[in-house]
Amino acid sequence: MRKWQNELLDNEAEYAPTYLKTINNQLSAIFNYARRYYGLFVNPAAVAGSIGKKNAEAMQFWTTDEFQLFAEAVLDKPAAYAIAILLPRVKFKPLKPFISPGSGAF
Repeated sequence: MRKWQNELLDNEAEYAPTYLKTINNQLSAIFNYARRYYGLFVNPAAVAGSIGKKNAEAMQFWTTDEFQLFAEAVLDKPAAYAIAILLPRVKFKPLKPFISPGSGAF
């Protein structure tokens, strides 16, 4: 269980802390079900402990004045203005293929 948790935590850039907590809670619920109805002796998720965060970090937004200042600064750069408007400030993650290149499906 701890090895699996550590693998998730090692790839922290791939998963939000709140998502890690959700995954861990769901697995713990499955083990609790197995304890209650199928005689599992101990919940491995409870023994290993929780991972992730309960609450997400606060999001930061521009005020109207900050946005106006930005808009004036890039008025002569329509591409920069469009990109900034369309793409929020997020961490981009590389996309993983659904089918591995070596599987012969390509």
